[in-house]
Amino acid sequence: MCAVVPLLLVGVQQQEEMASQPYQRKLTALQFEYPKTFNPDEPKQFRTLVLWLEEMKIRFYELPQRAALRQVDGGSAWDAAFAKYLLDLGCVRAEAKGSVTGNDSTAKKNRAVLLDWLLNQAVFAEYKDDGMTQTHLISPLHRSAALLCCSAL
Repeated sequence: MCAVVPLLLVGVQQQEEMASQPYQRKLTALQFEYPKTFNPDEPKQFRTLVLWLEEMKIRFYELPQRAALRQVDGGSAWDAAFAKYLLDLGCVRAEAKGSVTGNDSTAKKNRAVLLDWLLNQAVFAEYKDDGMTQTHLISPLHRSAALLCCSAL
């Protein structure tokens, strides 16, 4: 009962901020320019973020392959490019998901699930890149000791 009381005291605006916090934390970690104002329910913002994630963080496609994702004004061409992009990335949820356009509850849920998956991929790519650039800081002795420990598992 005690855990329920504080939630009742939280205003609607604070509840909305709390709901968007997972995105905000990941977007902030990825150095996205507008983490607090990003609205995943706004289709153009969603498409723009997908493009930004691909161009700046994930970088799975070569530059020419990103052309269809750059059509952030929407349309069926972007939807098809996004579905292909998810399949190419190996998103197991891509086949099960329907449309991400529209404001019905299914589209909103699909956007939320796929956005979370893409943000996780971007965070992984960012920290993988960062780790690769930081390996020179680890002495060869420590690196070989770490490899021995990991290979014993």
